Amino acid sequence: MEVSVSGSGKSNFIVFIVKFAISIIITLCCAAGATGTYLLKTFLPMYNDEMDVKKRNLEPITATVLSVDREFTEHNIIGYMELSYEYNGKDYVYNMKYYEEGNFHHSTAEEDDERPSREDNDMSSKAHWEELQAMVGKTQDLFIDPSEPDKLFFPGSEDTIKFLRIMVYIGFGLYAFIALNIVIALLIGRKFLKKSVRKVKEHIAEYSEK
Repeated sequence: MEVSVSGSGKSNFIVFIVKFAISIIITLCCAAGATGTYLLKTFLPMYNDEMDVKKRNLEPITATVLSVDREFTEHNIIGYMELSYEYNGKDYVYNMKYYEEGNFHHSTAEEDDERPSREDNDMSSKAHWEELQAMVGKTQDLFIDPSEPDKLFFPGSEDTIKFLRIMVYIGFGLYAFIALNIVIALLIGRKFLKKSVRKVKEHIAEYSEK
């Protein structure tokens, strides 16, 4: 027994496949957009900061930890460390931003002044906080830019910079994926539109002949 599929059945099946493909593409684009936004919002500022630090003429310096503090953001835990140091006969105190694992990271004095008070009793381990508190009074080997002696720096390792660069590239790559799908959708839509217009014209011509 032979099973035949009518022209209408084939058309409906094609429409179903097209709709299904469109839904999958839209889902993928939404996921790519959300992931790309997260990656760029999280890692691009870090990468830019590291690139800024890398361009500087830095000199090593030893500073003493006066106090530590923490702030919980939407994406990660940021620590702050108040450090004192002496440079060219002048005493300085600087608030430095660093990440949960203890790596230092440059931040501006304006950002430090605007940070909220610490309210993290239920958001991190007591052991970790005690570990940070134990750093008070100890010295840290950091770097200073002679052109801006009121700031301290701790450049990230090459592995850290490489990781940040990869995350940024992935973020932009996901946006490129979305843009590519939009272009493809516009091209396909234009093709279908032309085909539909041609069919309409053919039907009109047939009707006119009758």
